[in-house]
Amino acid sequence: MTGIRELDMQHQQLFVFANALEEEIKKGATPATIKKAIGFMERYTVEHFQYEEMCMHGASCPETEMNKKAHAEFILELKRMDIKWDGGKGDQETLIQLHKFVEFWLDAHILKVDSKLKGCVAYTHDKTVKNSSVPDAIL
Repeated sequence: MTGIRELDMQHQQLFVFANALEEEIKKGATPATIKKAIGFMERYTVEHFQYEEMCMHGASCPETEMNKKAHAEFILELKRMDIKWDGGKGDQETLIQLHKFVEFWLDAHILKVDSKLKGCVAYTHDKTVKNSSVPDAIL
């Protein structure tokens, strides 16, 4: 997708997360699951966005600044969901909103913006970065 193995693996984890989230919604997620899902996304975005922005900058990708802005907007929306949840106003609907938000992100951002990095990468990037934000068991 991006031409950078580590980024593509991280993106794949987001697809796995979205599928797991959908299954939890069908089962009727518990409050602990909802909090865990939001926490996963917070940890994921910190490491992933930093690494992706570094790769885009390093590859002189013209979409770098646009990508940073989109990442900031994503983090802001995620914080709104977390505040809503912590404020006692979150419920199963919060999880459904998170799922819709992640699915939209997968389509509108990863498949359309992040994929442009591939055209900027003129070398094989096989640096592997420890990714502690993506746990073995997502939910």
